[in-house]
Amino acid sequence: MDKTKTVRISDKIAMALLCVLMVDIGIFGAGKVVYVGPLSFRHTVLLLLAVTSVPLMLAKWRELAKNPFMWMIFVFFVWQAVSAVVGFVNGHRISLIITDIKGFTFFVFLPIFLCVLRNRERVHLVMKALVVSSAVLALITVICLIVYLLDRPAMIAFSAYGYEIQFSRIGCITERMPRLYFMSGLYMLCGCAFGIYFQITEKGRKYTWLYSVVTGLCLFALLLSYTRSVYLAIVVAAAVTVVGMLIRSDRQERKKLLIHIVAAACVCVCLVGVFSVVGKTNYLGYAFSRTAVSLEPVETTIPVTDPVESAPTEQTEPTTEMSEEEYWQQSYNQETAASDALRLTTTQQLWENIRKSPIIGLGLGAEISSRPEGLNEYIYLDVWSKAGIVGLVLYFVPLLWIFLGIWKNREEDICTRREKCVWVAVLLGFMAYSYFNPYMNGSMGVIFYCCTMAIAQPKQSPLPGKE
Repeated sequence: MDKTKTVRISDKIAMALLCVLMVDIGIFGAGKVVYVGPLSFRHTVLLLLAVTSVPLMLAKWRELAKNPFMWMIFVFFVWQAVSAVVGFVNGHRISLIITDIKGFTFFVFLPIFLCVLRNRERVHLVMKALVVSSAVLALITVICLIVYLLDRPAMIAFSAYGYEIQFSRIGCITERMPRLYFMSGLYMLCGCAFGIYFQITEKGRKYTWLYSVVTGLCLFALLLSYTRSVYLAIVVAAAVTVVGMLIRSDRQERKKLLIHIVAAACVCVCLVGVFSVVGKTNYLGYAFSRTAVSLEPVETTIPVTDPVESAPTEQTEPTTEMSEEEYWQQSYNQETAASDALRLTTTQQLWENIRKSPIIGLGLGAEISSRPEGLNEYIYLDVWSKAGIVGLVLYFVPLLWIFLGIWKNREEDICTRREKCVWVAVLLGFMAYSYFNPYMNGSMGVIFYCCTMAIAQPKQSPLPGKE
């Protein structure tokens, strides 16, 4: 088999595996639903992707060597190594140093994404795969809500299983109101933002109305997460997406955008209304009341338990002025208040560490007393405290470079520009969420960061033969 044919076969297999990977990330949380021997399905796909991409990367090694994103991530890795040495010298626990390194190691897959996602057709294929996976996860959320209303013991069993395989964090707010948080739930932002993109850019397609339905479904599913940092991510992603779509848009495109937003809102409101009537509760009202408390981590949610099993304190027992549902909502909000108190202590201690060494940090593995297990949640403050402002800036340099590229190429093809805008919109939503929860230092966040870099990279030369 000649070299050109080998590279092209490698390229096709890598693209197929990349689509499988993104669907897995978009639905199955930590990717531990299925195991292939000792490896999870996600790690198996990543391993196959790395192996099959070797001929492709070798064929494009010169372009990779000149790619600015490769050098940015290389410098970031170098600084991580320096911070690991500093942490070791300072006597930090080896286990925590390894934990701090582990999440960012997914950046090693960047050259694969740079090689595979090199033209619009491939990017659109991945985007549509993510829209489909968002729709599937939104439907799973709706099904879980129905099961919760009809057979709560069955949902209790499912909740324990979902918690064990890191697929979901389902909590009980009241007997008729669950908290349905899925580990891949944030990827439903792709269903919203990419749906808007295809609604605007696809001309003369009969099925484009489905994008409005998917967007409405995803918004409803995200509402049921009752996670305020998720709501923040929605606002950030929506604002950037709408602005990106409006730039250089004509009257017809603005009309399509307005129709899409109104249709998606109608789908979401209808779902809220129907389930509020069936469940005899106010899902939207509780979302607003919960948002007023402040932002919380998803890790505080425990598997579903019967509210009766959670004994009330004397101070919060139902009164004649308080309905049973109001009582359970108040009880759940009290748990949130306790979580917020822990968060406040965490941020105070992280700032104390930052003040000790703001430039280079205290080294990986640096601990705070409120989080002895090392999961500090506020990842940007955590990176700053351990790798200094240098490490934090190096982490954000690729994003700043993407912004600079979009600004410098203001006159490029409008579809390409909008394509970059929606990817950046979702990435910014992820990053807003990640201020309060560890996400952009794990596989799901880092892989999406790599994809966005690939979409924003300089134009590559095609492979030999027909693309």
